[in-house]
Amino acid sequence: LEGEHQINAAWKARGTEYASKVTEAGWKGFRDHLVRARAKYTAAWKLRPDLSLAPHQMMTVSLGDSGIEEMRLWFDRTVALQFDQPGAWKEMRWGLRSRWYGDVHSSLAFGIMAANTRRYDTDVPRMLFDSVNNVEFDLELPAGQHIYGREDIWPHLQQMYEGYLAEPSQSAVLDGWRSNYATVAYFAGKYDVSRTQLEALNWQPWPRNLRNWGRDISLMPLEVAARTGPLGEQVSHAEFNREHGETALALQIYTDLSAATNADERTLAFARDRVASLQMEQRLQKGEWVDFLPADTNLLGWAVERGEFTRSTDGVLNVHSDQFGHIIFSRARLGNQFEIKGTFEVVHSSTRDFQAGVVLGMPQFESWDWYGFRIKRTSFDGNVAAFGHGWSPTQLMKPAVVNSETNTFFLRVQKGLVTATVNDQPIFKDAKPPEARGVPTKELLLGLGAYNDTNDTDIRYRNVQVRKL
Repeated sequence: LEGEHQINAAWKARGTEYASKVTEAGWKGFRDHLVRARAKYTAAWKLRPDLSLAPHQMMTVSLGDSGIEEMRLWFDRTVALQFDQPGAWKEMRWGLRSRWYGDVHSSLAFGIMAANTRRYDTDVPRMLFDSVNNVEFDLELPAGQHIYGREDIWPHLQQMYEGYLAEPSQSAVLDGWRSNYATVAYFAGKYDVSRTQLEALNWQPWPRNLRNWGRDISLMPLEVAARTGPLGEQVSHAEFNREHGETALALQIYTDLSAATNADERTLAFARDRVASLQMEQRLQKGEWVDFLPADTNLLGWAVERGEFTRSTDGVLNVHSDQFGHIIFSRARLGNQFEIKGTFEVVHSSTRDFQAGVVLGMPQFESWDWYGFRIKRTSFDGNVAAFGHGWSPTQLMKPAVVNSETNTFFLRVQKGLVTATVNDQPIFKDAKPPEARGVPTKELLLGLGAYNDTNDTDIRYRNVQVRKL
């Protein structure tokens, strides 16, 4: 406990700035506290050399005051006592990051070493996946871009997943492994492998495995079915054109596919959804105001993340939020400069509180790597409008005139700055939002949504329009 206290004190003295910005006093405090931590952990290890905690914590000390060689020494000592000590594998992975003592090559080598243990009764082989994610981060890949299909990576990932699927001790979570395997194979371009796993899941992967990939893959099962079905060549051609900005050509191919008599049901469903989103993209390319609510009751071209949504015959979108809110977004890609305006009506709230607004980026409830613009009436904040990371406290927030029933909103995002009004009253004027590294730029998605603080609400959105700038 004293060693842990000294490590915490060391990092408190140093601060969280980059090394070049740490003060001389900060470095002195850092070193002094690590010396004390080293003494305490060494004593603890000598007292009980049969326990893994002290040598594992010595890896953290070595990270700060020694180097990768000593980290490896304590890593070996730790895993000799407890092979799957999770902190040891995580700390070693951290020490091999580019910001510390390694690079992308050593990070990947460590992951492959973990996978080659083939101890599928533990979490150790899965460290390959975490190591690949570290490499992607250090390569500064854009959000949603992955390297799983590289020739020096994919065979190891495939071996890892197949090993877990064959391991008897993993039988209780087999569907989870299949869901993750199908997704990684999809990003690797190994669609046949993905299809095999999806078929074993009856085409129903675990929903949480379709989130937090930096891209919307809610249609992944349909896309894999379409790419590996009888019309797979045409689908691949359409997706190639879509990815390269040939919207009209992609739309024409998918329009033909959606009426094909030899297409299976999943291919038809995928093609029809693509038609809806590509039609929206085509209208947006003209730079004119475009109606921005689902055009049909099936919500084609839209993804529901949270809440219940129905479209009325008069074009109104009715929303029943769950206890944490609602999110729906269009699969049409918008770019990163646009204007959106509309109206929302508060139909019901179990308290006086309510929220409505706009979501943009890659909106997913479990993460904050996207933006949310919210108009709120809450007992805590009062009547306000906010723009920030998801629904987190990292936000710009200003007082707003918020009505009990009907409110209008306008939001412009241009050149990285935000302008907004609520009920025609200015809220932000070319304001700089909090930075969010994970917000994609190429495939920026736009939708509607807001948070709920366990209350029950019904909202109507109407007359929502968007214009690409």
